[in-house]
Amino acid sequence: MNTEAAELQDGSQNGIPRWLLPVREFVFGKQNERIEYFMDSYFKLPPEGRTAVVAGGILFAILLVTGFIALYLSALSGLQARLDESFLAVNKLRVKRVEYEITKKKFEELDRRIEDATQGTQIFTLLEDKAKSLELQISGNNKNDKPSNEKDFVRESPLKDKYKSTRAEFRVSNVSLRKIIDFVVAVESDNKKLLRVNDLRVKGLYQNKLFFDASFAVDGFESKK
Repeated sequence: MNTEAAELQDGSQNGIPRWLLPVREFVFGKQNERIEYFMDSYFKLPPEGRTAVVAGGILFAILLVTGFIALYLSALSGLQARLDESFLAVNKLRVKRVEYEITKKKFEELDRRIEDATQGTQIFTLLEDKAKSLELQISGNNKNDKPSNEKDFVRESPLKDKYKSTRAEFRVSNVSLRKIIDFVVAVESDNKKLLRVNDLRVKGLYQNKLFFDASFAVDGFESKK
């Protein structure tokens, strides 16, 4: 116990941390006998042997330093590669964020347009008003939430929780092609109501070649509230 305490005190006095003492003892020996043995063996060698030992030591040191440098450069290269990947991921995230903001604005604009389109007059009543302005008399019914011939994007989007598609089917009789075209233009040019004529069938009259019967299917949107 006194000897170990003396060694620890001696190591502390020499400025060697306590945890290095076992390593020092393993490399150099308790009383530096390994160093003495190495020096004694070295001086017993002929001059050529001493030169070879020195050259080998220098070569070993060079290889050791070179190995450490290679490991450091390899680790640095791996770190740089990971940093490059991180920068690319950050740039992609920024691009995705810009795309998200643009898509979000478009969605909000579409939501506002549909909300405005679903306010006030029902579709069938609106179509009756447009027909009267063109001196047309329509007859038919309004079939709510009937699928359109085209893909119903409301059913495929978050808008399905707020709106539903609706279809108005009706007929006009004994009218000219000009008035049929004018009526279609009047319906689809109303951007505020977002109406679309998705089915139009025109049937000629046997007794009159200038007038026709027409069947319409007009799709639009209604609020679920």
